[in-house]
Amino acid sequence: MSKKRTIDEYRQVKTYGYETIQEPMVRSKYIQDEPDLIQDLISKGKTTAVLSINLKGVSKIVDHYIYEVHLIDNSIEKTIPIFAIDVTQALAKLEPYLNIGIPIATLKWMLGNERNI
Repeated sequence: MSKKRTIDEYRQVKTYGYETIQEPMVRSKYIQDEPDLIQDLISKGKTTAVLSINLKGVSKIVDHYIYEVHLIDNSIEKTIPIFAIDVTQALAKLEPYLNIGIPIATLKWMLGNERNI
């Protein structure tokens, strides 16, 4: 019986019949730091964009998860927790509130509150 792997070991291994260390899919010359990326997006006229979506935890509500969405909305950087069943539902919940100037605190209350599901 083989030893159990940790989560970090699973993230590092690709399995195609044998184990190799996973290489990044994008070349390092194309990867930018976040502040530079945000400035480039805004300078090119892209004022609304999702930068990342992270799964942060499991909700007390059955089959719901807590996602943290990091985005630019009207050239303002925002990080918002969203309770949803999956990533597509999280983005669908967020979409109606983009580009209308809702403050971060209000969005956090509307989308990141278990009572508003």
